[in-house]
Amino acid sequence: MQVSPPQSQRQLVSGKVGWGWRQATYPISSNFGLTGLMMCLGVAYQILTYGDIRDFLDDQSLAWLTTNLNLLIVSLTICGWFLGIPATQQILRICRQNAAYQFSRIQLMAIAIYWLILVAGLYQLPKYSNSDRLVTLLVALWWIIPATLFVSISACLVWRSSQARSESKHLVKEPLSNLALNIVTYSDHTVLVSPSPLGQQPRQFNGLVLMVFSFFVWTMLDIATNFRAILAISLAMAGLAGFFVWQVQMQAPKQSMLLQFGGIWGMGARYTINLRHFSRLSIIKLQEASGDLSWMQLEGNSGELTLPLAMTMHWHNLKSAVVKEPLLEEQKPQSNLGIDSEIDDQLGQTIRQEFHLARQEGERDSLGLANVLLPQGAGILVGSILLSIGCLVLLIFPIADQLSPWSAIALLSVCLLSPRLGRLIFKLVAPNALDEDLSDRAEIITNCQPWEIAVALLIMVMAMTIPEPSQSQEFLPWLSLFLGWLSIAVGICVLAFVRRTPLWHKN
Repeated sequence: MQVSPPQSQRQLVSGKVGWGWRQATYPISSNFGLTGLMMCLGVAYQILTYGDIRDFLDDQSLAWLTTNLNLLIVSLTICGWFLGIPATQQILRICRQNAAYQFSRIQLMAIAIYWLILVAGLYQLPKYSNSDRLVTLLVALWWIIPATLFVSISACLVWRSSQARSESKHLVKEPLSNLALNIVTYSDHTVLVSPSPLGQQPRQFNGLVLMVFSFFVWTMLDIATNFRAILAISLAMAGLAGFFVWQVQMQAPKQSMLLQFGGIWGMGARYTINLRHFSRLSIIKLQEASGDLSWMQLEGNSGELTLPLAMTMHWHNLKSAVVKEPLLEEQKPQSNLGIDSEIDDQLGQTIRQEFHLARQEGERDSLGLANVLLPQGAGILVGSILLSIGCLVLLIFPIADQLSPWSAIALLSVCLLSPRLGRLIFKLVAPNALDEDLSDRAEIITNCQPWEIAVALLIMVMAMTIPEPSQSQEFLPWLSLFLGWLSIAVGICVLAFVRRTPLWHKN
């Protein structure tokens, strides 16, 4: 997703792309720094307490690790630090453009190779030694590069942000609100509305940090296996569900509105809405909830379309925050119309102005909002049930205590597979959910999908575990681990899609 359209045949008329990007780098730097330091402390503890690994080795060739351990640690640390420099450049570019983070092919190949090194090490080490300490040492060494990479990104972000601050001393001070929307208008009558970088970029990169940290928890944290499994998948899916940005692209000449939700592995989506069928934009409040719950709907003679909660709740928080917080001198209303009329919802006001829609506010009871409450309530119920089932499976059924390559593959395959299953399940319980627009995404559809990779990984694991008698007893604990993880992951994905999917209702 690109917030800033191509510059060819388009000129910026009003607004500023990515205002507040420098302020957004501060919480991003804090997230990377704190997580990186925690990972470094865990790695250092495991390395300092490993003992003499020569007692664990059966093969003389592996004794190289003893004499060259310090050199290996220094080399991995330097490698991770220098890898953080180009990663910082990409993060700054994403913040300036206020766009969704996308992994390049080189990054994906490097991550896949590095992950395969861990899987191969976990598979080969038991052939040389039965000691868990050697496996822990290998995993600790493997985490040196990601840990120092996070610390390097944090330090580089602070340095680059301080440079940008010194260069912009004489410029107009950027707004600091993380709730205000970013509205940009172009010469071809295209209007883009999205949260400011301060509002959505820290959340996006915090999701990336959580996904990496979840794998660290599963491979390094020394607690009960059942609780460690629940904590690892919860962090992974919280990161995956939070790794997104949203944007509304309005094209008044075409009377069309494009809703885009960024995300990876099937969490992203886009919806094209034809505004010719709608004549008004309404704010509908639930009468029984005293107006605390509200939905933004496009209404017309043929039906109504409820916009996703991920956007409308942002409007509600914006209005509440502005009413509660004192206004600055330059932000005070210059008329006597009052705060409610002066501070309008930015998204709704922009939609009405661009497409000449009437404004309407109303209240409905539960029966009148059944077309919204039933699918959203069903999604929340199904997601909660799947979460509970997954936790019970991981708490009741036995799980292998030792870290194995199969558990590493299971964690990755669950993250790849759960968005697809979550979207299918939500579509079943919410049949009036708007279908995705795939008209200009043919090149993405023809490529190998993440869920297909996940299925291939699972088939490979089953083929390698079932035929071998020595590992047949480990298959059932691995299967319970996978099913518990998958149930929790799909439940979280369903709950995420409840907030990000438009609902259509015919009159």
